[in-house]
Amino acid sequence: MDPHLGDRRHRSAAAGGEVLLTTGLGLRGSDAAGLRRYAHEIVDHGGVALCIELGRTFRRIPDELIEVADARGLVVVALHRVVPFVDVTRDVHARIVDRRVASLHRREHYAARLDDVLLNGRGPAAVVREVAALAETNAWFIGVDGRVVTGTSDAPQGGRAERAVLVQGTPVGSLTVASPPTPEVTDLLERGATALGIALTRTGEAPMGGNDAARAALADLVRGFASGAGETAARLSLLGAPTRPVRAYFGIALVVTAPERAEAAERALRDLAREAFPWSVTGTVDQLLCGVVGVTDPTPDRLRKRLEDLLAALPERADPTGRHGDPLMRALSVGPGVGDLDAADTTLGEAVEIAGLAAHLSLGERIVLAEDAALVRLLVRFAEDPALEDFVDARIGALLDHDAARGSRDLETLEAYVETRGSKTATAQRLGVRRQTVYQRLERIEQLLGGSLDEPNRWLAVSLALLARAVRTAGPVRGAAAPPGSPRAR
Repeated sequence: MDPHLGDRRHRSAAAGGEVLLTTGLGLRGSDAAGLRRYAHEIVDHGGVALCIELGRTFRRIPDELIEVADARGLVVVALHRVVPFVDVTRDVHARIVDRRVASLHRREHYAARLDDVLLNGRGPAAVVREVAALAETNAWFIGVDGRVVTGTSDAPQGGRAERAVLVQGTPVGSLTVASPPTPEVTDLLERGATALGIALTRTGEAPMGGNDAARAALADLVRGFASGAGETAARLSLLGAPTRPVRAYFGIALVVTAPERAEAAERALRDLAREAFPWSVTGTVDQLLCGVVGVTDPTPDRLRKRLEDLLAALPERADPTGRHGDPLMRALSVGPGVGDLDAADTTLGEAVEIAGLAAHLSLGERIVLAEDAALVRLLVRFAEDPALEDFVDARIGALLDHDAARGSRDLETLEAYVETRGSKTATAQRLGVRRQTVYQRLERIEQLLGGSLDEPNRWLAVSLALLARAVRTAGPVRGAAAPPGSPRAR
């Protein structure tokens, strides 16, 4: 608000927000209509207050000025003593300049602090924390739906100031602090909202929702680019709010066997996951369908059943016409449950690792939970250990040598027998041979192995040897913690 000296001659010089200081000399001789017009023109030109020195022209404020002031919200101040207007104006202008310089310095300070957050590659949650630190109070980013996306406390409390956050001109929420809208807070919110918009644009979450945002967030998690504390949760929360309470989050991943149908499979998985779970984010990363789902009941049996239903419905949802008869994908892999979205990179990373194993190995299940693949993942970590090679040789080496020398199918028969849990009928069906053939092969296999497969310890050792050989033969698996280079396998 600027002071301005003048009367009728100076009204046109007003730029808005001024306080007009006058002795009223220019109004001498004005009639009632002229006084009203004078007051209206002050407001029309943006004036906010009129200070009149009494004594030289008026003994009291004219009623006509008060009438217009009341009607239009103009402040009128009566000065009963002689006022050195020039000195007042000089002093007020000096104060205004000082305040504006201080505001520029504040903005530069705020910009430097927030730019440092952005240059360090940190995301929306870090911007909000920095705003809170600068304001010395709590701060929040609140979505357009009124939900707190990220903040330094659970929910806004007490008086607050806010600023709209825009991404490409689209409002995506507001930056809010628990403080009245003082000039300092206003400057901070202006810069903070800009920084928050930049962070949202860079991380790909805004405008909120959309396949591109989901793919970008999932890709960073899969590739190990998870941010610091609070960043992952804030980023994923931008993609949607839970429809029901969530007790745990699970990463999921599966390999599509028909790449040309990946886009349709991605849409189908997104829709089915939203129907099956209270919260989900899914997308395609490096030709792998993956995502994170939030569940209300994380017990393994319930989770497996829900995912089995989803997997069964996926081919038809992706191809309603039924023109493609081939299965759309192999097993659906699931990472361990986590209680916080900040750990989403952990569960998703393990799901991707298990999916890589499932693509190379037969894990025996359509839904492969983390506990189902625990032994395989352990063996992968020791794939090049000579002790593991010696173990395989000791348990099934004679069988491998026999197949190599005779061209027999004893290894294939043993693998089918173990995978069908010792069912001779199921083994015969899988191999496409008669049961009698299976009996004959098993008799020879037991001779080569040195004893009956009905003996529990031998069954366990042979099963483990078959799995270890499969792991070694498969070589490095995407996402798995195996050393580079394919191990020697018999």
